[in-house]
Amino acid sequence: MRKADVVAKAREYLGSPYQNQGRVKGKSIDCVGLALCVAEELGIHDRAGDPILRTHHSDYSGAPIGEDLLRVCRDRLIEKPFPIAPGDVLVISANPRNAGKDATHLGIACFIGNLPAVIHSYAGGRQRVVEHVLDARWMRRIRGVFSFPGVEG
Repeated sequence: MRKADVVAKAREYLGSPYQNQGRVKGKSIDCVGLALCVAEELGIHDRAGDPILRTHHSDYSGAPIGEDLLRVCRDRLIEKPFPIAPGDVLVISANPRNAGKDATHLGIACFIGNLPAVIHSYAGGRQRVVEHVLDARWMRRIRGVFSFPGVEG
């Protein structure tokens, strides 16, 4: 499995409507659901060797707070330093005013041309899965960078 496969699979979800705890391509998906569904469809397992499934991590509200998502990623994925690479899982502060706090949003890293970008289910205005460049404002909000176990560069 290659990181390019992760990006290609995530791009299949572009345009899918946002819905809290949604897990269905083309119908309803949230940021956590996107990462889980991509991993499940590609048969990715976590660090313990357990399959990552779309039914995992469904115990959060529509407005989560805190560090739970960062903790779950640290438990199940492989934390890595910057720079980001296509196919990495990004844990992002959802609120730009609290960029150093609440890590409550997930995205899949990609590139648009030479520029780092993200694919994510974004409720903030667009209400769907989108792909866009990670400008300085978004880069400041990244709280963690992770690789799926067993996925090569």
